Amino acid sequence: GTKIDVTDANGKYIGGLQENVFSSWWKPYTVYSVVDENGKEIAKSEKVEVFATDFTMKNPKGETIANIHRPWFNWLRDNWTIDIFKPNEVDKRILYMIPAYKTSVDAERKAKKEAEEAEEEDRKNKDNDD
Repeated sequence: GTKIDVTDANGKYIGGLQENVFSSWWKPYTVYSVVDENGKEIAKSEKVEVFATDFTMKNPKGETIANIHRPWFNWLRDNWTIDIFKPNEVDKRILYMIPAYKTSVDAERKAKKEAEEAEEEDRKNKDNDD
């Protein structure tokens, strides 16, 4: 998992985001945790599938703080919607980092998969040439 420290415009630490990757028998999934400026966990997502487009952040009491949504299909870029239900519990700047990070990770996974597929295609073509 990845840890992201979030600071304000003056460089003051306001909290962070922790990505925890787990694997079940069937597939990997991620849980995102949000910590405040003191390192205390203040929100956590439910299980998020690798290419998920919807997830919910909940406080330690199990109450929904925010829903984060990305349409399954996007033409040119990712468009995320964040519905914040308890704005005083989590600094929204940290919540904004979740879609930014997820978009970046998904793009890296897609590029890696495409490179592996191209490499496999090149191997097949080379084998056919021999």
